[in-house]
Amino acid sequence: MRALCSQDCTSLCIPIFLSILTCMMPPRCMSFPATAAYSEDAPDKVTLISLKNHIAYDPFGVMSSWNDSLPFCNWTGVRRSRRHKERITFLNLMDHQLVGTIPPSIGNLSFLQYLYLASNGFRGQIPPEVCRLYRLKFLNLSYNAIEGEIPINLTSCSELLGIDLTSNKLTGKILVEPKSMLIKLISFLVPDNNLTGNFPEWLGNLSSLLEVAISDNHLQGTIPAAVGKMSRLNFLKISGNNFSGTIPPSVYNLTSLSILDVGNNRLHGEIQPDIGFTLPNLEGLYVGRNSFTGKIPVSLPNATGLVELDFADNSFSGTLPLNLGNLERLGRLVFHENELTNLKDDGFSFMNSLTNCSGLQILDISTNQFEVD
Repeated sequence: MRALCSQDCTSLCIPIFLSILTCMMPPRCMSFPATAAYSEDAPDKVTLISLKNHIAYDPFGVMSSWNDSLPFCNWTGVRRSRRHKERITFLNLMDHQLVGTIPPSIGNLSFLQYLYLASNGFRGQIPPEVCRLYRLKFLNLSYNAIEGEIPINLTSCSELLGIDLTSNKLTGKILVEPKSMLIKLISFLVPDNNLTGNFPEWLGNLSSLLEVAISDNHLQGTIPAAVGKMSRLNFLKISGNNFSGTIPPSVYNLTSLSILDVGNNRLHGEIQPDIGFTLPNLEGLYVGRNSFTGKIPVSLPNATGLVELDFADNSFSGTLPLNLGNLERLGRLVFHENELTNLKDDGFSFMNSLTNCSGLQILDISTNQFEVD
């Protein structure tokens, strides 16, 4: 999966959920001989055949194993339930360049817990019948060409831990006022679509969330204070939208945050001066391409794990803090296109402090108001 943070970001910003996902994947099920007793009209087999019939292009011949020479539990990407041998719990067809549509019959896989169709060429819409997958824990349809709206009844899948719809062609609003809540949700990723409306405030009611990415859409309005209720949040990316207003104070209470990316919006105001103390676990802070003012917080070095700072293209003023050199892990420091100055007799002494940052690879302080003797 490609990185999800602002321009020029490194792999630091890939969501942590990927590692969680790997750990929670079920083990490969036991192989069964072709003579194993399976009903020819088993409902899950019928559904899988329907999915196969909706695949128009299969360049790697993935579907070739989906035939009667093998029990359908042993078809490529398919795993069965250990207790209910004719029921499917795991379907993984990721990264096979398949082109086709997802049939409504997918909702018949009522024992399904893991559905991974990412990095293919699926088009059409997400069928509303997905809501019948009551046991579903992980839904990954990222990097396809899926259109239409996110089905509102997806919230009926109350066991969901992860939703990843990254990089599709989805439109409409993000599950406005769902009737039921996804109270177990850990990861909600819908960046790089054509979604509209406001920040989905209902996310603030999900205290289990570890990561949220709604970036690179057409969202607008302000960042609601309810964001601060996601007390376990580690990754928040809302860049590349049209959000306005200020960063609400409640965001600075999310002490678990390691990645905060609000870049490329229409936000203004100042960055809270004590951000380094209130968000001590920050590794990446991206506020570039907004209309922020004020000074660069001198508290930043308290977040000793910081690797990337992007304050570019704003209206920050004053001098660069000399203590930024205390960030020994710093690899990227970007402050270009601001109104930063240096003391008349001080030259560029702040550069001396950066010699402590032995891993610094990118430094951009161009287009400011520095004076050179």
